Amino acid sequence: MVPGFLDVVEELPRTTTGKVDRNQLPPPKDPLVRTARQYVAPRTDLEREIVGVWQEVLGVEPISVTDDFFVDLGGYSLVAARMAAALRQRVSRTVTVRDAYEFPTVRRLAERLEQVTPEETGGPAASAAGRPTGSRAVFHATPRRERLTTFALQFLSIYVLAAMGTIPLGLLVLLARSWYVGTMSTGRAVALGLVVLFATWPIFLTFAIVAKWVVIGRYRAGEYPLWGLYYWRWWLCNRIQAFSGLAGLNGTPLQPLVFRLMGAKVGARCTLDTGQCAAWDLVSIGDDTSIGADTQLLGYRVEDGVLRLGTVQIGDGCFVGIHSALGLDVRMDDGSRLDDQSLLPDGEVIPAGEGRRGSPPLPAEVHVPAAAPRGSSVRRFGFGVAHLVAAELTGLLLAIPGLVLLGVLWLAYLAGGLGWVVLAVVVSVPVGVVVECLTLAGVRRIVLNRVRPGTYSVESLTYLRKWASDGLMALSRAALLPVYTTLYLPPWLRLMGARIGPRAELSTVWYFAPELIDIGAESFLADGSIVGGRRTNGGMFQISANRVGTRSFVGNSAVLPVGSSLGDGCLLGVQSVPPPEPARTPDGSEWLGSPSFALMHRPKNESFDDAVTFHPTPRLYLQRAVIDALRIVIPGYIGLAGLVVMGVVVLQSLIHRGPWAMLAIAPAAGVVIGLGTLVVVAGLKQAVMGTFTPEIKPLWSMYVWLNEMVNGVYESVAVPVLSRFLGTPFVVPLLRLMGCRIGRHTYIATTLFSEWDLVEVGDYAALNHGVVVQNHLFEDRVFKSSALRVGPEASVGNMGVVLYDSEMQRGAVVGPLSLLMKGETLASGTRWHGIPTVRAPGRRT
Repeated sequence: MVPGFLDVVEELPRTTTGKVDRNQLPPPKDPLVRTARQYVAPRTDLEREIVGVWQEVLGVEPISVTDDFFVDLGGYSLVAARMAAALRQRVSRTVTVRDAYEFPTVRRLAERLEQVTPEETGGPAASAAGRPTGSRAVFHATPRRERLTTFALQFLSIYVLAAMGTIPLGLLVLLARSWYVGTMSTGRAVALGLVVLFATWPIFLTFAIVAKWVVIGRYRAGEYPLWGLYYWRWWLCNRIQAFSGLAGLNGTPLQPLVFRLMGAKVGARCTLDTGQCAAWDLVSIGDDTSIGADTQLLGYRVEDGVLRLGTVQIGDGCFVGIHSALGLDVRMDDGSRLDDQSLLPDGEVIPAGEGRRGSPPLPAEVHVPAAAPRGSSVRRFGFGVAHLVAAELTGLLLAIPGLVLLGVLWLAYLAGGLGWVVLAVVVSVPVGVVVECLTLAGVRRIVLNRVRPGTYSVESLTYLRKWASDGLMALSRAALLPVYTTLYLPPWLRLMGARIGPRAELSTVWYFAPELIDIGAESFLADGSIVGGRRTNGGMFQISANRVGTRSFVGNSAVLPVGSSLGDGCLLGVQSVPPPEPARTPDGSEWLGSPSFALMHRPKNESFDDAVTFHPTPRLYLQRAVIDALRIVIPGYIGLAGLVVMGVVVLQSLIHRGPWAMLAIAPAAGVVIGLGTLVVVAGLKQAVMGTFTPEIKPLWSMYVWLNEMVNGVYESVAVPVLSRFLGTPFVVPLLRLMGCRIGRHTYIATTLFSEWDLVEVGDYAALNHGVVVQNHLFEDRVFKSSALRVGPEASVGNMGVVLYDSEMQRGAVVGPLSLLMKGETLASGTRWHGIPTVRAPGRRT
């Protein structure tokens, strides 16, 4: 019996998809309302419509117009999303999940909707040129010969992209053979090998710059048909740039120089902690401006069947935070600020001196480090050279596993016998992982063992050390990706200096600094989350400690900004940020969105015993340790097998056909071998997991561990192969091989998939750069997965996240840096953006 209520159940029984399971409800009693207050009936047609929808999605009646959706009726975010979707169809007005939280009664929501203009739905709008838009129409309006030519050119271009990885390998094989046959001394071979290793990155960067000017010249704003010849030219330059290692210069004094060489207009004394730019000539950045890590100022988006290029103008003394996005034809006037995890939508302007926060952004006071005078240009150049040297030395750490492998195999060869060689192959992978972990931890301790929170100049030894330390963490994600999400990650991070409590779980966290993080016991950091970072402005950067309290949860792609902390028992939802004040969220509070709002009611999953969620038995620990170990070594063995086959092909080509033929054959061999490893990954997925279906499982279960193992192999082995094919029609059959249901003539520019069989993407749809297709979530240490659908001709903008149990109908559009919630259904032809999504204005023509 609940105090103040009639005889009701404590919590409504629900199906695996979150709907009320009426079959498990007890017989109804009179009526399901608080006995302590009077029932208030609806008085307008709009209130009656809202009541009807609420009764349907909540499965209870009658509902008073003064009942609180969350407190009185037990609603939560998934039900709120379904309510909003159903209500949009009934009343033809824009209703969002945020509305449910801000106006939680029927009466208040009705008053809100009375002020909303009725929606105009239907087909795509006309373009500026007067022609109809839509992916299908544009596709068929593009001459078939031009499309086929584009596909053929992309197929040939993949050879060029493969050459960027295989030619350095071929040169090293050539040097090794010359040394082995005695035509080159040991010293000369080692010296030339180091030249190849050190010169590869600068050559790649130079190649990307030259390719841009030769293939494109200058980018011009406009719309270009997808799969047309201009699209191929843009795609080739964009992919070469992606493999050039441009991100290695993020945050250094050299990054503005590279931007200028690519065609962007960049003023003096800027700090650009991102390389996420593409339409270079359309980007202008004023003096003394700072742009945060992982922020995208791409200047392009694929939507409605066209490649759209637009301007990005940022004035003097501006600030853009981490993991933000600037749309097309946007402007930030002098001294304006855009905070972390914020979107500046297409066509918007931030006036001089003003701040914005959120997606979509709202006026806000954005606090940044006070600007300070810079040193001389000579000093800045000196630090630029120091950063370049540090980056080169850091990159060499990637070669450590290869050197360990060669050393072990060489010792086995000297020992003689096939048995020793087989043993060496088996041992080399785990030994290489351990050596890499210890090396990175040791080097990082030397570079930056401790640092005090505070504000420092970007032209200082402290910044150089901090930048190098952060670079080592980024390197660890590349070199040791299979270790992430496993039981072995927290001990290694503690060795790196992090304070991590017992039974804490860390997935593939995108960014955090071990020396400045404190994670409480039994907390959970999900994939793609960002904790802390560097906050840079006017030549100064700020670093602060971040704490995640006991049993707290940081969701996928969520951002915990510099100096922010979560209290005990807190939740920060997917792609969300905590409120700016207080700096530490109250214990037990839960937050969603950017800007965030408090979640009033969220059902906790208590259907699993504590022994399979928070306090596993020793037997479960042992079982998981074995599976996690397989997650770490399987990618290594697949990669080693591919490397051996590649080495044999290259060596045989060198012996029988000469060095030039070898260099020509190597890229083609690399593509074929890469596709072979992808087939192996798909086979492993099918053998271990079969066909994915919606599931609810506890964290400490064989299903979750095996799923994570397969996903780890996919990320480590398959994703590098798929990355070569992004933006081409050839990536679609490769993703179908993994189980995705993807229609014809789609534009796929992301590899961020999991539970592939639960993904459906319709014909002519578009998933832009960095889109996360999220078919599962972890909350309360319970794994929940389900299906999602992106309909025909629909599109998702860069950095968008689409959650399971959602549907985008034909031609629906989700903008950049946006979150489509569970249970949402976006009507055909509508446009949405924001975290969580709200209705967006039509594209400006």
